[in-house]
Amino acid sequence: MNRHRAPENLTLEQFYGKIQTFSTEDSLPFLARRAREIYYEACVDSDEFRWSRIPDAYRSAIDLWQIAFIAKSLITISSDYRQKKLTEHDFVTLIDHYNHLEDPSIPKASETSSADAWWHWFLRLTNSQFPFRDRVASVISEFGRALILFHDLEAMPGISIKRELVEMYGMNMQDLLSCVHFTLEGTKRGIMVGPELAGATIKGRELVKKYQQFLGQESTGYSEFRRLQKPRLLRPELDLHQFNALWKKPIIHTERRRRMICPIPLCLVQKYTRGVYFDLLDKHNAGGGDNKFASLFGKYVFEPYVGRFLGEKRSDRFVHAAIRHGKRSKSNESVDWLVRESNTAVLIECKTRAPATQTITTGNVDIVRAELISKLKKALKECASTRDAIRDGVPEFHQFVGVTRFNYLIVLFTECWIFESEGCRRWLESAIPPDFTRGAKYHIISIHDLETMSQLIDRYSISEILEEKQQIAYCDPFREFLIKFAARRGITINHDVPVLTTRFRRFLDEISEQVSNR
Repeated sequence: MNRHRAPENLTLEQFYGKIQTFSTEDSLPFLARRAREIYYEACVDSDEFRWSRIPDAYRSAIDLWQIAFIAKSLITISSDYRQKKLTEHDFVTLIDHYNHLEDPSIPKASETSSADAWWHWFLRLTNSQFPFRDRVASVISEFGRALILFHDLEAMPGISIKRELVEMYGMNMQDLLSCVHFTLEGTKRGIMVGPELAGATIKGRELVKKYQQFLGQESTGYSEFRRLQKPRLLRPELDLHQFNALWKKPIIHTERRRRMICPIPLCLVQKYTRGVYFDLLDKHNAGGGDNKFASLFGKYVFEPYVGRFLGEKRSDRFVHAAIRHGKRSKSNESVDWLVRESNTAVLIECKTRAPATQTITTGNVDIVRAELISKLKKALKECASTRDAIRDGVPEFHQFVGVTRFNYLIVLFTECWIFESEGCRRWLESAIPPDFTRGAKYHIISIHDLETMSQLIDRYSISEILEEKQQIAYCDPFREFLIKFAARRGITINHDVPVLTTRFRRFLDEISEQVSNR
């Protein structure tokens, strides 16, 4: 077992020197198999690699962001013509080296009193590592959500989503996800089935043609990958946290034998599910906060989607969509959803646009603070306005007469790791007008958190769940709290909620006849 122990701590330059000795073409498939095993949580024994041979300390220390960093480094600094192949021992040694690397961006002792210095580091860590933590958002959840949302998008007024997707990707969402599915299923020992073999695994000339088109336009060689990667580098001391171009181009074709490899399945899945939303967002960005797609998506797609998970089955729960009130010439609109449970109202505001990746990557605390506070203040202001209308007895809110307690729930389309830190919450709250949250508790969650919580709210009130979170698990990530909440009551909740599982299975049924038995 001791043979896996790294002999010394390395600098980042020395670490790159180790990586540079390995053949990119021979080593990427190895990394792809390891990443696939972690992503699917199905670590299969083989003659080449056995988790059982690795000490427990190493198993818990291996995660996707380390593999992604090594894969990115292999592509950018090594080549297919190196002689050395990555072995199990080499892999574990590299992981150990990575875990012991000194992070030059961590504040120095002289900066320990500087909150801004620590926020520089925390924001970069959030951007570089936390997205890989989201492997619990599996293929089932990601595909199921995307299929529902993009079906609803087709009915959205003002923008033809079908035309937009064809312009961007050459196919509709169903075909795009089919190609992603074929890519995942067609990977053997880390190497994908290339476009020339697609006809042997997929039935139907039209679908084979689309899959070949997909692989041709969505994969990249080393030169293009390096071009995408290079501008992202801010300063050498930030190498551990810089953007990884695998999010942009998750399929790599090698130079020597033109093999196709998908090093990190998570990057592939997320690019063509939630990533499609961000591509559309970028396409319609008119600058100055003006984005037609974002506004329409929030109103016609995301808000109704949130409503699916608010649990109208309980007899003691009343769920209402946004309420317009006031004089017609000066009418106001409440938060997006209102839920009454006994004498408590849960006011729910949906937000699709999180802080920009570029904003977080730079780690410029002033810019990040301004953007986060702006978004949070706007959401809390809308909650406070609705709270005041209920307290003042505005006629349109007659269903909420008698409510004396309030909880605010802000649901983001994206993950909200930044907000799950106690320090971040306190930092933000110092800038929030006290009246916005007077007499109310607020929680910021992602749509995946709400989907997970939906498995509990037919048994327990939303207020009960939120208030327990506030009292005993203020700093816990919301999804981890939900799992603990259920466990304390002898309940097991699934990462993949029934409505998403059902939609994913229907998708598999729809394409099953198009795939040959292999």
